[in-house]
Amino acid sequence: MIVTMKKVSIFMKEREVDSALGALREAGLVHIMTPKKDSRESEDIAEKLERCKQAYGILEQHIGSEKPTDQKNDLSAVIDQVLTLDDEISDIHDRLRSLNHMERFFEEWGSFDPDQVHQLRRQGVVLQFLRLKHEELPGDIPYIVLKREKTHTRIMAVDLTGDSTSHEETVSIPELGPESIIQERNRLHKRIAEIEACYAELSWSVKPLGKLMESLKQDLEFHEVKNGLEEAEPVRYLVGFVPKENLHLVSELASQQAWALMIDDPHEEEPVPTKLKNRPFVRMIEPIFEILGTVPGYREYDISGLFLGFFAIFVAMIIGDAGYGALFLVITLVLTMKARKITKLTGLLYLLSTTTLVWGALTGTWFGSETLASWPPLHALMMPRLASFPDIAQVETIITQQNVMYLCFIIGTVQLSIACLMNFKRDVPKLSSFAHIGWLMMIIGLYFLVLNLVLGFDLPDWAVYLIGGGFALIIIFGSQQPGRNFFKGLAYGLAGLFTTFLDSISSFSNIISYIRLFAVGMASVAISSSFNSMAAPMLGGVLFPAALLILLIGHGLNIVMALLSVFVHGIRLNMLEFSGQLSMEWTGFKYAPFGENRKIQDN
Repeated sequence: MIVTMKKVSIFMKEREVDSALGALREAGLVHIMTPKKDSRESEDIAEKLERCKQAYGILEQHIGSEKPTDQKNDLSAVIDQVLTLDDEISDIHDRLRSLNHMERFFEEWGSFDPDQVHQLRRQGVVLQFLRLKHEELPGDIPYIVLKREKTHTRIMAVDLTGDSTSHEETVSIPELGPESIIQERNRLHKRIAEIEACYAELSWSVKPLGKLMESLKQDLEFHEVKNGLEEAEPVRYLVGFVPKENLHLVSELASQQAWALMIDDPHEEEPVPTKLKNRPFVRMIEPIFEILGTVPGYREYDISGLFLGFFAIFVAMIIGDAGYGALFLVITLVLTMKARKITKLTGLLYLLSTTTLVWGALTGTWFGSETLASWPPLHALMMPRLASFPDIAQVETIITQQNVMYLCFIIGTVQLSIACLMNFKRDVPKLSSFAHIGWLMMIIGLYFLVLNLVLGFDLPDWAVYLIGGGFALIIIFGSQQPGRNFFKGLAYGLAGLFTTFLDSISSFSNIISYIRLFAVGMASVAISSSFNSMAAPMLGGVLFPAALLILLIGHGLNIVMALLSVFVHGIRLNMLEFSGQLSMEWTGFKYAPFGENRKIQDN
């Protein structure tokens, strides 16, 4: 659920700002909304933080060395040394690129010593390296052909007069010769190795640098908040939000610190941070939200539980293979043993692996193999009318396919109907709540229309009445608002008649879109079965390694594609179709209290 927030305004004396912010930071309860402002001091801290991040990022890649016993814990010196070495590394790579360019010159023009060319120039003999078209070769000065190309010729022209006037096609020669390039490259690579070794010696400081980064982040936030405090002589104040359940802690703190505290409910249009509080089982879905970077708005729904339940079904049907589900389950067990605890992520993987295993067993899909599906213990788990291999189940293909599509449409209709009921519960007893009953009626009626058009089922007469009646309810009640005359609301509804018609078509397409669960799942089975067929003839002889390679590549590719489909299709049905029916925009931002103590936030 979304935790109820209270708006607080905290007033403090000018001379007590530092101590007041320190107390607030230690409490870690208030999400501060007062705009943060930079200052010279905060800019200095930000610069130190950036340098610390750079050094941390470099040394993190070289962890493995212990801190020498005689090493002083001077992190500032470490940062300076690391960044100086990093600049040197950057210069070395620039120099190596320059050497590569020189080397390409000699590959194109031939090997010679540039020093000898410069020595001849000092003696009055000018050598010019030219790349000219065949018809442009000079006839008035001697030259040596170095290389003939399709349309051009590379030559070395010799000017015995000492005239150093350059031809416009003259190519500059490198500063180093081939042997010097090799020596210089070896020297640079040796220096890189020395710097890498130095990084390894300094890697003991990674953990202290991490702590320093956190300290600098807190200092930066402290000064930004301090400079952003509003002024109301002789006091300064800030505005923020606190979970209602923690409001008494802020009140007690204000009393202890002698602050003036004003408490209010958030205004209707005011941005409010979102804090989710769910049971441990439901929290398993949080890694998905973190990957997507989505947070429900404070005034929107927390659909974490519904998202998790339907997402597990979607994943099972999209991957659709019990063999893959068993494989994921084993991987999850290994991760759990390694971490020695069940995290949100591994908990989610347990759920998704189990649902995939169950669905795959019901459809008789085990690594896309008909042989495994025919094995009596596995065959006994199969529901024939959902079987991926109808021949084994002795059922017609069209029947199994229709049944799975039928199930997809049921799932979609149930999920969209839940959204209508949630909207009705939110708006009742407003007149506009009856519009959601209209949408519910229309979705149920459209469901039977989908069955008629896609699967050839008979369309009941009452389904047509449901669609028409639902449409009428939406027109009549959809634009009713508190304080608006009923007939004026009806007029607004009639004015939006065409928009409502388009929305009803969208609902129809939303139900049909759930067929993607069937289509993607069937494609996954077909791909795995195809690779099995390719490998089968090779399994009995010397080509067994090739067959094994085909199976590994084929099923590996299929698993990757299935996981991508989970994000493309499984998440889409929750984030677009379902959330769209709920009118959710996911415009929220996470509750992030100012301070060091985050335990209350996480509980």
